Amino acid sequence: MANIIVPDAAVAVLTGGRSSRMGFPKAELKDSAGRRFFEALAEQLSFFPCRYLSMALDQHYEYPGFIPLRDEYPGTGPLGAILTALGHAEKDPLFVIACDMPAFTGEEAGRIFADYRGEDALIPAVNGRWQPLAALYSRRMIPVFRECLEKGDLRLRNAIMKSAYRLCEVPEEHRFNYLNLNTPEELQEYQVSLGHFRDNAGLPEEREKPAV
Repeated sequence: MANIIVPDAAVAVLTGGRSSRMGFPKAELKDSAGRRFFEALAEQLSFFPCRYLSMALDQHYEYPGFIPLRDEYPGTGPLGAILTALGHAEKDPLFVIACDMPAFTGEEAGRIFADYRGEDALIPAVNGRWQPLAALYSRRMIPVFRECLEKGDLRLRNAIMKSAYRLCEVPEEHRFNYLNLNTPEELQEYQVSLGHFRDNAGLPEEREKPAV
């Protein structure tokens, strides 16, 4: 596995929020081996020097080396969660990843960071489709997010468009990282396909931790 240049940045794994389509909190999503997705993501991203685990007020998750952060703007969705993390981050920028993206790797996070040029926000795009929950945000987004909250505009894309952002199109060979699961059917399909892949490739039950 290729080495990753350790970025001078922070990372926040977002576990908070309920999912009406999934029927239960996405933080409880697990792979076929019974491991929560957010735990696997945290392991993949543990090379960041400043690490946070973002959660709702009623959640009590933890992961070694990650500082727990409870949402300071409950009921405001990802925008409030990212704003909370930005307000606490000791490094700038902050890489944000949602817990429903089980295929995301540390290598992809490193690739995104290597493309960062000091924008307010660097947003990956897959075939033009924005991926704001696997993206880099500068502290300069704090007043932008606050203004949107004050106006009651919770759409993350609207906030991003008020900033000096840049989209970076994801190469085809990296697009698998951006799989996200929204329904029980999608979860079951993913678990079955992953188990089938492991059986045929002789892979271990857990992904290898990236070398740094």
